[in-house]
Amino acid sequence: MKASRDDLILEITSTLEQIQKVNSMILFHQSFEEPDENALDNFNRLRDDFLQQLNALMGDLNIEAKWRM
Repeated sequence: MKASRDDLILEITSTLEQIQKVNSMILFHQSFEEPDENALDNFNRLRDDFLQQLNALMGDLNIEAKWRM
């Protein structure tokens, strides 16, 4: 069963907020003189997961997007 349009928009918004938080954490870790590569890899994987989720949600609205990775 597909989510209602309002629920879908809320989920898209939530996913975008999660991506924004992950992007902030990536920038934070990159700011160190010696960044923790393991943390950066984990945050990048998490970001990729959120982008895949967002892509699926947007597909439910018949929107195809190309994300910068």
